[in-house]
Amino acid sequence: MLQPFRTFQINRFFFLLALALTALSALGRPAFGRTWYIKADGSGDAPTIQAGVDLAAAGDIVLVASGSYTDTCSPTRQRR
Repeated sequence: MLQPFRTFQINRFFFLLALALTALSALGRPAFGRTWYIKADGSGDAPTIQAGVDLAAAGDIVLVASGSYTDTCSPTRQRR
């Protein structure tokens, strides 16, 4: 009569072990930044290149589409 109870304990142990290992492995993954798309007509994620640079955080990528841009921008920004 004790055999089914022991099997339940072993299965529960391995389930909790797998759950803990999964949680720990998720913590070790690097965080990926966002990609900001800038278009010449202003229809991208930001209306201007400077606005895209200002919105970007560390690790983000700002992609600028081909076209003519009339704004001026500084690729460096003040840290918040």
